[in-house]
Amino acid sequence: MTETALFASIKVEGQELVDYVVRVQLEESDTRADVARITFADGNLVMCDVLHEGQKIEIDMGRSDEHALVFRGVATSVNATFPQVGSPFVELVAQDSLILLALKPQTKRWAANVSTIARQIALANSLVPGTISPGDDAAFPAERPAQQIAETDLAFLQRLARAYDSKLYVDHSTPVDTLNLVSNQSLLDAEPLQQTLVFNSTLVHFRVGFDAWAADPEEHVVTTDPESGDRVAVDETLFRPDDITWAPDPTRIARLGAGAARVTALVGASAGARAQLRDFQRVPPRLAGAPARPASEHGRVHGDRLRHRGHTGRGRASGSIWLQPRARVQVLGYGGRWSGPWYLARVRHELDLVLRTYACSFVCTR
Repeated sequence: MTETALFASIKVEGQELVDYVVRVQLEESDTRADVARITFADGNLVMCDVLHEGQKIEIDMGRSDEHALVFRGVATSVNATFPQVGSPFVELVAQDSLILLALKPQTKRWAANVSTIARQIALANSLVPGTISPGDDAAFPAERPAQQIAETDLAFLQRLARAYDSKLYVDHSTPVDTLNLVSNQSLLDAEPLQQTLVFNSTLVHFRVGFDAWAADPEEHVVTTDPESGDRVAVDETLFRPDDITWAPDPTRIARLGAGAARVTALVGASAGARAQLRDFQRVPPRLAGAPARPASEHGRVHGDRLRHRGHTGRGRASGSIWLQPRARVQVLGYGGRWSGPWYLARVRHELDLVLRTYACSFVCTR
């Protein structure tokens, strides 16, 4: 990779400082504010004085032919290191615009639906309402409003997002950040990224696993109709039979030579167990010391539609600005069980401007 293959622009209060930057690390998540860590060389002991909390930060990064504004936020911490050997450096830590919603606790009662609440909070925090389409746009009547008691706007919206099957995030693609609240189902229905992650190519490391206790195959909710007072039960199957269907590749088995016959026999003998993998999905055990609910109390939600198979993967790939949380990506070349579309839950972009390298680490689920 040549030096011109990488692109970076680091602005602090509108001033370009990329020529002093050594390293950029951007951690993106589908459940919390994105965090940027920028390391500045400081041999002249200047940056340790001029960089401070509250400054506005913008990061545009990628490659010379494909880059974008990937972060806009505010500095929340400055860490200066003055080593005995080597040059001093300063690490500036910043969080995206969601942090603006976490500065002051609020006490309010909201008589509105979820989408209206999200829009009003966005405008109150100098954000533009973006895509506001929660999984359930529940309405709170005046006699039973949503309660926000000594709670920050961020904590309140994140609580609503969890309760109504949604993800909360900000988008930086417009001059003013937009606040978005989108349903988990819409994320699952979206087409995977055009970029694929391929074994021994764009994906340099991949570790995957199945957790039998990860999620229940069904979602079960019992509640009360606010108008009639009737008991209402809602059931939804999250885990479908086709989610566990795969066939081991006979071409790969043939490469085992003398052992191919035994492995082929193993595949045949395991067909029945492989067809019943849904039985291994279990309700997570109750934590020791946690209060138990009576057997008659069924009002709970099990399962995560973004992880209904119980699969989790961790990998490292060539750097790409398109790898972002809440997106789906195709993983290829890892056999019948682990290949296919995955949901990106967390992504860490690592750009080293000294070594001229760009890589992404990620956590994915399905």
